[in-house]
Amino acid sequence: MKLYRYAPLALAFASSAHAAPLPDLKKIAASVDGEYLSYSGSFGSRRIVNAQTRIDTGNTIVSLGLAHGSRKAGGDKFNASRVSVAVAHDWSSRLSTRTAASIASNEPVFVTRELIQDISYKPLPQTVLTVGGRYARYWGGVDAVSWSLGAAQYFRGGMISYRFSSFDVHHLGHSVGHLVNLKVQDPYGTNQLWLGHGTALHDALWLPTPEKGKYSNIEYRRIQPLGGGVGLMVGVNRIWYEADSAKFHGTGVRVGFTFDHEPGRVRAD
Repeated sequence: MKLYRYAPLALAFASSAHAAPLPDLKKIAASVDGEYLSYSGSFGSRRIVNAQTRIDTGNTIVSLGLAHGSRKAGGDKFNASRVSVAVAHDWSSRLSTRTAASIASNEPVFVTRELIQDISYKPLPQTVLTVGGRYARYWGGVDAVSWSLGAAQYFRGGMISYRFSSFDVHHLGHSVGHLVNLKVQDPYGTNQLWLGHGTALHDALWLPTPEKGKYSNIEYRRIQPLGGGVGLMVGVNRIWYEADSAKFHGTGVRVGFTFDHEPGRVRAD
C-alpha cells in the first residue's frame, strides 16, 4: 500500500482537529438523582436512579441520560434500564427544535420505546410557542401516538408554561393531559412546580384490564447551590388516580446533585 497517497488527507485531518476548539467546561452540566414512589393499597412502589449530562455548544445542546429502576407490586418485582438522548438546536433567534429518543427494557417500569419531536417559535423575545409529536411503546406492546401544543412565558428569574397533550392509544382509546410548569429563582436557589391533570389509559399498569381513568399530580423540586458549581436537588410529588375498578395515590421523594456552572438557571431552551 502506497501510504504517501494518503499523506495530504491525514495532514488536513490533523490540521482541522488541531484547529477545533476544546469543549468549554462551563457549558457541560450533569446531574444524578434517585426517586422513590410509594403507592397506596396493593399497588406497590417504584425506585429509579437517573444520571444525565448536557453539553452546550452554542446553537446546539446535546443531552445523554441513563436510568435504572425497579417496580414492586402484588408480590412481583421488575427491573429495567433506559438510555436516552436529546438534541436541541436553535435554527435562528426565533425558531428551534428538540428531538429526543429513548429505549428501555421491556418491563413495566419505563416507556420501552419513545420518540419526541418539538418545534418552537418565539413571536416575542420572552414568549415561546411549541407544537410537538410523540410516539411511545409501553410494556406489553401498547403503542401510543400523541400531539401537543404549549406556550411558555419567561420573566426575570423565572418562567411559566402550559402544555396540552392528546393521546391515541392503540386498541384502548383516547386520553388528554394538561401540564402547568412554574420555575422561579430566589436569592438562595431555584424552585420548580409541576401541576398535571387529565385522563389516562396507558399509565394504569396495574389494573386487571386497561380502562380510562382520571389522574392529577403535583411535584415540587428545589435546587440549592452548595458552591463550586454543585447543587443539591430535593423534591416531593403526589399523584392521584381514579378509575371504575381502582382508586389509589402515590407519594414520592427525590434527592440528587447537579453539577453546573450555574445550578438551577432558568433557560429559554
